[in-house]
Amino acid sequence: MKRRDFLNAGAAGLIGVGVMGIAPRVWSMSAPAARKLALYNLHTQERLNVVYWEQGEYLPEQLDKINYLMRDYRTDEVAAIDYRVLEFLSGVSERLELREPIQIVSGYRSARTNDMLHRLNGDGVAKNSLHTRGMAVDIKLARISLDHLRKAALDVRRGGVGFYPEQFVHLDAGPVRHWRKKT
Repeated sequence: MKRRDFLNAGAAGLIGVGVMGIAPRVWSMSAPAARKLALYNLHTQERLNVVYWEQGEYLPEQLDKINYLMRDYRTDEVAAIDYRVLEFLSGVSERLELREPIQIVSGYRSARTNDMLHRLNGDGVAKNSLHTRGMAVDIKLARISLDHLRKAALDVRRGGVGFYPEQFVHLDAGPVRHWRKKT
């Protein structure tokens, strides 16, 4: 390689690095200024309408409110809900252009609650459920069918989507995949 070719290649590389360094800033300028969720816990009747992300940062006080609303209502244990679950919920909300709160059937579940549900429901509740790590949520909507909700969640392509007809749609922060409960 000639010296001139070497210098041109180096210059091209520096320009590429410079462009890549700018790209995240350009993306963040076009990203929404805020992300919000409207949630309703079916078991506790608690409501929350909260901005949880603003100007490129998660808001800890608002995340605490979400964690509390999505707690294990049976034991009152609170755990951090994985931010990827929140982004999945936000994506579904945007996709459906929701004006109503997302109804939470089940958010975080303690190991004790999960074991009890697994004993009662067998294969309907995973023994090592992502719910026990704050990485899953079961939801439904008052005015939108579960099938339509499932399709919107699949379109978002954020993680796992489980369809439990007549009950709820499961979303999780695991790999992108989907399943349907056998009836």
